[in-house]
Amino acid sequence: MSNAVVSIPPSPGPDDSAYDDSVPTETTPILGGQPRAYSTGITELSLAARTHLAGLAAVVVLALTVTITVWTRIITDVGLSELYAWHPLLMSTAATLFVTAIAVAQAKPVFLRGLPIPGLRNIRPAVLHGYTAGTAVAFAVSALIIIIRVKSLGGEDQFSSPHGIAGLVAVILAALQAAGGVALRTAQPGQAWIKQVRSAHRAAGYVVAAALAVPLWFGLEYLDAGEGATAWLRAAWGGALAIVAARALLR
Repeated sequence: MSNAVVSIPPSPGPDDSAYDDSVPTETTPILGGQPRAYSTGITELSLAARTHLAGLAAVVVLALTVTITVWTRIITDVGLSELYAWHPLLMSTAATLFVTAIAVAQAKPVFLRGLPIPGLRNIRPAVLHGYTAGTAVAFAVSALIIIIRVKSLGGEDQFSSPHGIAGLVAVILAALQAAGGVALRTAQPGQAWIKQVRSAHRAAGYVVAAALAVPLWFGLEYLDAGEGATAWLRAAWGGALAIVAARALLR
């Protein structure tokens, strides 16, 4: 009797197939109507798809520029020893991480498989998206808790300004978006609601990204103290995000 060992390849977890619609098949379309497969390269995508990905990259770069601007201004004018300082630092970083998570989800698997970093090449795009978005939401919630504490210590009214109201709404939306992502991640495959929730989750991501941008626009104006130095940055980021969101929601 033979002692041959039979190797059974592991099957994908139910969470991945439920949460991530990029499991390679012959019929699942990627941006621009191309087949979704891990061998897909950027040159194989349609012009519309490449334009959309370029727009996402621009949004990420602009968001990162906002974050660097905020960090530079806070470190220069306030310092890191003040509790208040961590509110804009965490919120701006959250916005950058959130739009990066969207880019990871939309660009999968075009870029991740071509990266020369083994750890990123082997990780599932949905997992990287989830970790990035989850970190963004955690940072946003932390920023909210900090500003509530600061206002409480100073005896100031909570959420009495457009900046504060916009920030509160953005964090609530981000938390709801995260809850939807967790539901998809833990869902068993084959359930009827998964497709509808996944589509809503994808579209809502752009809404949350725009919502996170609004309090940052107010915050940048406040940091400028009337100088208007970041007006171009607010306009460019808002325009790029609006174009990308419109392209994604209408396609």
